[in-house]
Amino acid sequence: MPAALPRVEDATVVKRADEGVGRDLLGPTRRTVRLTGDVGAPAAARLLVRETLTDAGRPDCVPEAELACTELVTNVLLHAHTDLDLTVEVTDRVRVAVRDFNPTLPLQRHYDVDATTGRGLGLVAMVSDEYGVADAGPGGKTLWFTTGTPVGQRPQGAPRADWDSASWDLDGLAVPSARSTATTTTTVRLLGLPSALWLVARQHHDAILRELAFYRTRHDVAVDLVAADRARFLVSNAAVAAIESTRGTDVPASTPLGPEAGSPASGPASLDLELQLPPDAGADVAALQHALDVAEHLARAGKLLTRPGRTDVVAVRTWACDQVRAQLAGAPPAPWTGTSSSTAP
Repeated sequence: MPAALPRVEDATVVKRADEGVGRDLLGPTRRTVRLTGDVGAPAAARLLVRETLTDAGRPDCVPEAELACTELVTNVLLHAHTDLDLTVEVTDRVRVAVRDFNPTLPLQRHYDVDATTGRGLGLVAMVSDEYGVADAGPGGKTLWFTTGTPVGQRPQGAPRADWDSASWDLDGLAVPSARSTATTTTTVRLLGLPSALWLVARQHHDAILRELAFYRTRHDVAVDLVAADRARFLVSNAAVAAIESTRGTDVPASTPLGPEAGSPASGPASLDLELQLPPDAGADVAALQHALDVAEHLARAGKLLTRPGRTDVVAVRTWACDQVRAQLAGAPPAPWTGTSSSTAP
């Protein structure tokens, strides 16, 4: 069973500058708490935001700050799988920062209108004045946003981002460290990777693993989602990056990667993908396979909101994971030949 809902008043207050000061004379306020990365964290975070802003005389910022903070904290629950430090600071504006202890960087998805996941970072950008990622490294990263900024002090007087133009500018930030200290890599080649099918599969994986993470907060499920996410960063995201690089130059970067094979948004019908992976990445890929197999089983049993994956979606994932593990063990690459390339679980 998950831990009880954290109580904000029991958390550590690193700094509170408004002690003993009347509300009409409030100076800068800063509170930091450590929250357990469980299902109660978003509610505890909203409580801290609401109390801090109300005490500091900025109740006008509560709705937007609560919404954006909820998205960032939920991302920790679903993707970082660690505890988190939440800092709320009020000066002439409100700044909220959420730090987790997983080095894997967030990815801003551009999915179709029917997708049930992938909108969190875009939503934060829409309701914030500024936003970004800081202190990214092997020990984790911090996602932050501001709101309530005096109009004349917003960057170049820029309006808030709309959904498609929101960008978290993640290029050049640190990448997650390998699970080992190995300095050598092994070349893995995924030959004939079907571009459109892989994009559909990746969107399905995002949705079903999100549901599995929620399910696991209430049920004892033996899966390693941290290792699974490392594998997805190394393999799945590299495949998507390769597909994106082949899209037509006249297609905006914010255009969703559509499922229609050969369309400008999906790139070529297939491609040969070359990956440089640490020799021990096979264990993480095995964890990803297991997590997805468990999630598909739960979906077929009607225990998740996401529907089970199509046969070809499951098959292309199984083929890719099998190829990575086999080639890391020394086997030659075998190209994708359709659903017969691998047997769905």
